[in-house]
Amino acid sequence: MSVFNGMKLFVCKVAAFILIMVVLDIAFGYAGRFIQANAKGGATARNEYICRKMGSDVVVFGSSRCTHHYIPAIMEDSLCLSCYNAGTDGNGIILFFAKWKILSSRYYPKMIIYDIQESYDLLRGDNTKYLGDLRTYYEMPGVDSVMWSVDNKEKYKMFSWMYRYNSIWLQMLSDNIDPLSSDEMGFVGIDGTMTFDPGEHHYPDKVEYDPLKLYYLERLILDCQEKGVALVFCLSPMYKARKTDLFSPLYALCAKYQVPLFDYYSDSRFTQKRDYFFDSVHMNRKGAMKYTSEIASQIKSKKI
Repeated sequence: MSVFNGMKLFVCKVAAFILIMVVLDIAFGYAGRFIQANAKGGATARNEYICRKMGSDVVVFGSSRCTHHYIPAIMEDSLCLSCYNAGTDGNGIILFFAKWKILSSRYYPKMIIYDIQESYDLLRGDNTKYLGDLRTYYEMPGVDSVMWSVDNKEKYKMFSWMYRYNSIWLQMLSDNIDPLSSDEMGFVGIDGTMTFDPGEHHYPDKVEYDPLKLYYLERLILDCQEKGVALVFCLSPMYKARKTDLFSPLYALCAKYQVPLFDYYSDSRFTQKRDYFFDSVHMNRKGAMKYTSEIASQIKSKKI
């Protein structure tokens, strides 16, 4: 076999391999999209509902403290508006600004309640961890620019459908086979009470605020004001928390744009009651009922 024929055969094999990989990648993407769209419950079905179907008047955003602290049924009874808890564990403004862009491409809710958690919404950290829930929604309005602002290389990685789904494949399969689902309009109640006293909450000696997170918080404020959507920021109770200036950038933004901020972070009516908490960070169902009733009452009394 001549060198030329050998090179030709090699090139053909490489081309065939690339073609097979491209076909497999596309097939993987179609399979992932089908499984995601038909999830029976769990986080997969919840994300699909939030991004593609939700049309509630009041939407609650935030991390796990949001998921476990805000009961939509109480909000609905008090405000006479439909409500959905769209919180996502371990996430903050990087994810939720993108979800706001997805949401606002379909409709404008009457109100957004945003529960702030300092690590996910204010402080510097690894922002790439917030992209996992966005990759499969990359084609939806506004998602691409948020992802690029975190990691510009994502625009090249998104050519691969395998890459989009690889971090959530097991979750999607689980949510199609044996899903853990919530039927309380996104709220996930925790039953049980802390059996130990962890003592006072500890704060870092030095903090560094994340300019990208602050940028998206400000963008959310401006977008909501432009669209006529009422925005309320909340700091839900933390067990034995004390007053802190950790949230000063949030206070500054709220003062600048006259956005309501309900600060219950160190409110002793909640923070000193161990029977309201499942652990030092999350309230149980009893605490959530009391807290949600308080927030709903504040919103109603101030006619927001």
